[in-house]
Amino acid sequence: MPTTATDVTDADPFSRAKDNTRINNLLIAFSTIDPYVSNRSQTEGSWYFNALEKVFSNPALTDSLEIRKLLDETDKELSTIVRNVKQVDGDIVRSCQTSEYHVIGMRKDFYLPLSNN
Repeated sequence: MPTTATDVTDADPFSRAKDNTRINNLLIAFSTIDPYVSNRSQTEGSWYFNALEKVFSNPALTDSLEIRKLLDETDKELSTIVRNVKQVDGDIVRSCQTSEYHVIGMRKDFYLPLSNN
């Protein structure tokens, strides 16, 4: 969807540093893809954050999977939430939400520290 002069954002545009240094080891996760919106329940909060919390709080996953695999699992969990939601605040859901992430300059796998459970 093209932007218009009336579109606004609360985020600064992502750009290279003014001195042209290379950005490394950066992972950016988005709760949805353009042109969709990120959904949330008024009582339980963001669908994406709930999926992220469920995956990242599971020691069986976090102790063995690299962070990109965890984000893939988060997207699978998000699709389960989307399928299972029948209504949002009384309205039938007619929405699609899938997450995405971008990796910039990461040359090694990144694992979360082992849990103490």
